[in-house]
Amino acid sequence: MKKYDLYIANPVQILPVSGDLPFDPNLVSTRGLVALDMTLEESRAILRIVGNCRANAYLIPVEYRTPRISVNQARDIAMRRYQQVKGSGRELGQLDEGCDDFLWWTFRADDIKAIEEDRYPGQLIISVDKISGAIRSDKELLEWLQLSN
Repeated sequence: MKKYDLYIANPVQILPVSGDLPFDPNLVSTRGLVALDMTLEESRAILRIVGNCRANAYLIPVEYRTPRISVNQARDIAMRRYQQVKGSGRELGQLDEGCDDFLWWTFRADDIKAIEEDRYPGQLIISVDKISGAIRSDKELLEWLQLSN
């Protein structure tokens, strides 16, 4: 059975009542990972409590605690995609060093024409899965977001 942790993206504005959570409620007052190691149903119950305290949080499968793909390996994968897109004629700025984005390492490069035309987001965004090394699709992002609803 798959297990999940909780990532606090925006900390709670009102601390939960002591006893509502099976861990120290102060853990949700700062941004970061809270190791739950709970089923989807149990994790969603915790997510609802945290959400009711006006926080923004996401469920993260526990296997993402220890990525198999390093940020450097992910950057190499992203660079190959960046070169493909650039080779197709798209004018791009440099690819950045990347950031930790929950389940992915995410890299960005300015899209010069999109910026000139005031199109959002004005960037090429490449996210590489920390476990598989696959480049994230829009469908995968939506599925993950729905997991935390």
